[in-house]
This record gives sequence, C-alpha cells and structure tokens, in this order.
Amino acid sequence: MDPRYPVALSSWAVHKAVGFTVHDSPDRGTQPYQAVGPNPMDVREFPAQAKAHGFDRVELCHFHLDRSDPTAVDDLRRAFESAGVTLQSLLIDDGDLAHPDPVHAERHERWIASWLQTATLLGAERARVVGGKTRREGDVEAVAPRLRRLAAGTPVRIVTENWLATLCDPEQTLELLDLCGDEIGFNVDLGNWTCAENHAWIERIAGRAEVCHAKCEVQDDANELDGFGAAIDAAIRGGYVGPLTLVNGAGSDREWDLVEGQARYLRARS
Repeated sequence: MDPRYPVALSSWAVHKAVGFTVHDSPDRGTQPYQAVGPNPMDVREFPAQAKAHGFDRVELCHFHLDRSDPTAVDDLRRAFESAGVTLQSLLIDDGDLAHPDPVHAERHERWIASWLQTATLLGAERARVVGGKTRREGDVEAVAPRLRRLAAGTPVRIVTENWLATLCDPEQTLELLDLCGDEIGFNVDLGNWTCAENHAWIERIAGRAEVCHAKCEVQDDANELDGFGAAIDAAIRGGYVGPLTLVNGAGSDREWDLVEGQARYLRARS
C-alpha cells in the first residue's frame, strides 16, 4: 500500500479481545463495567498487544476505558508511549448535539467536553465526536456552533463522521463541514452508509476527510475483501489521503487473525 495510507487499528475491531466495556453516556451516566470476551485484557495492555500484531497507530473507543480518573488515564497514556503506539483518535461514541431539546443538547455538549479533557490527558491526536442522532430541519445549523465551541475548548483536533441520523447523506455531511470550516475535521467511514449509492456517496465526501474507518465485512469468520477494496478505491477516487483504520473483526473469536489479514491485504495493494 502507498505509504500515504498507513494502517491503523480501532479497539472496536478487537472488541472481544479488549474484553470489557463501561457504558458512560450523557443520559444514563456510568453503567457497571461488563466483560464481553472470555479472556479480557486490561485496556492498558491494548497498546502493546496492538504493536505485537503489527499496528503502531490505534483508535480507542471511549467505552473501553475502565476508569477516567487522572491516575488511570495517565497510566494508559504511558502504556501508549512505552509501546511506541500513537493514539490517533479517541472515539467518543455517544452524545447528540442535534437533540431537539436544547437543555438535553447542552447536557450532551458538556458530556462530550468532559471526554475531550480525557482525550487531552491521553495525548490523543484527535477525538471523534458524533455529529448528531437526530434528523430534522435545521439540525446541521444547530450542531455547527456546538462543534465549533467544543473545538475552541480543547487542544485535541475534533473530527466528526458520516454516521447516524444527522449526517445520513452527503448533503447533510458537506453542509455541516462547510459551516464548521477548518475548525472541525472529518473521519470518513466506508461502511456506515449501506444504501446502493454508498460508493458514489463516499467519493463525494472522502476528499474532505483526514482519517478513515476502513470497514471490511466479515462473513462466516472470513474477510470479504472484494467489497473492502472497492470501498477503499471509492475513497481514493474521491481524493482521500491518510490512515486507513480497521474497525471490523465482527466480534469473532479470530479477531486478531481477521484484522491482520485485512492489514496484509491493504499493505499488499499497489
């Protein structure tokens, strides 16, 4: 693969191996930590495990952090540094800046801001913030100032993503990016839109992205590489240059094997 497209790994791709989740949300607060894999690792082991499997750039889902107190966060940051692994993005996987009730939207904004503080302490290059879960007239105009305000309050680069109801098509996505200008970046996900126009839509937005979730479908514990390559080609045709982050091990018992196969496929591409 062209060196302009380094391969990264999301903790979601090895969700069972990481093994635990703690669901922290702006509406429900912090829920009990739950095991999801048979032999869960401590999240502080994730950087070294990623490195051992050939990845020196990773993204971390916020719900894979067992604690967000400064001591625990500092321990995790040092684990990244010790392993020589870059935390490319903290994925803040909740919050609705487009919530129709402004009181709720403001609470969600404050919750996201608290996770941006954690991203700063972790030394993350970026934090992915959900553009919104609501689709209604004027939602993009409501979300843009909230994103810009969040960006002004953190040294971490905020990116949003073509995901969920607010950014459910190219028009909504490009409108929000235009309203935010250079203050907000973009992560293009190659598999969030499942319509027949997906590849054409990816082409329309990919040139605006600085990071990419390269989502390989997994069926019967095997990688479906043809569709994977076609989606990546669509992004490149659209002007994308940057890391390709693997996000799909499909919860398989062979997660590491699957993502290593995806990485070999990308690195072998001319």
